[in-house]
Amino acid sequence: MSHTVPQIFALGDNAIVIELSNTIEIAISEKLIAMHQWFLKKQFAFVKDVVIGYNSLVVYYNISRLREEEEHEVAYKKMELLLLDAFRESVTGNGVEQKVTIIPVCYAKQYAYDIEELAAAKGISEEEIIALHTSQIYRVYMIGFMAGFPYMAHIDEKLEYPRKLRPRQFVGAGSVGIAGAQTGIYPFASPAGWNIIGRTPLRIFDRTKQNPSLLKPGDYVQFVSIKEDEFEKMNH
Repeated sequence: MSHTVPQIFALGDNAIVIELSNTIEIAISEKLIAMHQWFLKKQFAFVKDVVIGYNSLVVYYNISRLREEEEHEVAYKKMELLLLDAFRESVTGNGVEQKVTIIPVCYAKQYAYDIEELAAAKGISEEEIIALHTSQIYRVYMIGFMAGFPYMAHIDEKLEYPRKLRPRQFVGAGSVGIAGAQTGIYPFASPAGWNIIGRTPLRIFDRTKQNPSLLKPGDYVQFVSIKEDEFEKMNH
């Protein structure tokens, strides 16, 4: 790990962050998942939520439910000690299932708004973009930005491309994009700053399900290319 000693700091007055690194690494991701599980098992009444990032964990807590509720500094110190306990006591790979999800994607231009621009900028064909994007398995490092949005890495270096300077005002649900060394999927129709190269007919987030998010940190994804008629059939 990049930091031998984790960095801990406040995020407002009811959240605390522990940062383990400044890079995207599988070992860091595994440790964060283990720490997340540690908090879930402890079931602290004052912990409202625990969120995994690329290289950090955020714990949201209820100050009033902490023992020293009248002293914020004492409450923060308690949370700081708990984070250190989680860091020391959590065990990586402790029965965590590594799930691989196949995501069908249609890379046709009607869904791939930015594939032509990306091909021109990188000096490769659109077919090569598709081949490169579907050639490897990606790890889901975090869910964020909007409900169910998976941040995945690392894409092939030939595909790395910065976010758009001006976000699109609208992309369809299931749009698959690239930003930097990452790839991700927009669960809902929304504005988008990522470069859109295709769309999946799968529902990435479904509020009606017990586990609404199709993907979670630690999962793996393999994209497969489908034709427009296949997309239409799966989208109905």
